[in-house]
Amino acid sequence: MAFRAAEYDRFAGERSKAPVWWPLFTATLRRGWSSKWVRRITFASMMLALSFTAMIYFAYQVIPDWRN
Repeated sequence: MAFRAAEYDRFAGERSKAPVWWPLFTATLRRGWSSKWVRRITFASMMLALSFTAMIYFAYQVIPDWRN
């Protein structure tokens, strides 16, 4: 039995001003964000990045030439 693609009707409704990729982006983000583990990993990685940034910033403020 041969595969035959279904025929699709051309969309004739009103088009959104959003870019073509926007619906896929929002659906992916919504689906991923619904998982509590994705949220936990995201927050943990953001806190880690912010803490390293703050540590380096304060190290430069307290000891400007700490690398030498």
